[in-house]
Amino acid sequence: MISFEEENEDLLGSHKSPYFWEEPDPWYYQLRDVIYEDCVFAYSQTRDTILDFSGDQAYYKLAWYLRYNPVYWAAFAVCSTSLFVGKRAHDFLHQGERVRLDETEAEHDARIMWIYPTDGVACMLAMMDLALIAYMGDGGVFQSATGTDDLLSLVITSTVFVANCRFYAAMKNRNAWEVKMMIVTNVVYATSLTVILSLGISEVGWFNQYWTLPRRITFFMRVLQLNFIIAGACTTASRLWYDYDEEDHRHPMTFYSMVPAALLLGAIIVPVILIVTISARYTWYAIL
Repeated sequence: MISFEEENEDLLGSHKSPYFWEEPDPWYYQLRDVIYEDCVFAYSQTRDTILDFSGDQAYYKLAWYLRYNPVYWAAFAVCSTSLFVGKRAHDFLHQGERVRLDETEAEHDARIMWIYPTDGVACMLAMMDLALIAYMGDGGVFQSATGTDDLLSLVITSTVFVANCRFYAAMKNRNAWEVKMMIVTNVVYATSLTVILSLGISEVGWFNQYWTLPRRITFFMRVLQLNFIIAGACTTASRLWYDYDEEDHRHPMTFYSMVPAALLLGAIIVPVILIVTISARYTWYAIL
């Protein structure tokens, strides 16, 4: 779906080491260059994705109804920012490049349209949770609640990121069964999150007086993360599912590879059970 050419150029230009007789640039110049390259990467990949879906990719030019549309540019800013943050976070774990030199189109799209944006939102959610734990502790929709609720939200957010790190590693190792497990895990997470958000908002109410501005921002970010998972699953899951041959299915599943998926499923399914059996209020503020 998306051309690899521009990403290849970014990869070739971002890891040039100075010769031994050259003095390396100061760290702040190197940081500036890395951030600039990632911003260009996020912009180009977001643009190419949108052009691919809009049918204008042959000319790499925006149609007039997109070029002058403020809604488009707002969505573009959100998507490119999420992609930038996600790629930067994965880059610290050496997962910011192609999974392999022979990376397939489906694997490329899974990184760009699924893993990086989803984890970019997860990183921003984690920062929000840490801020609420450290400074606010407003307890969501309950005045008497404490920062423990934000800690539960941080656990859920962290498990999403860890699981997607394993998702990337599974594609890198061409472990077909682990890739399929991560696809199913993401789908179950998205379904559970949909249940929590829909039942929670219907019971608690949008205009609840204890639902503060930080909680509304967190709600928007949860919905954004959900949209990225749905978009990634709808566009790449079926292609990625059948992207591996019989040899790739011979890699055995290990306990180490199953732990992230198990943690994510446990962290999200337990709140769903509490919502359905008891009340949405018991887990609403743990998610937000």
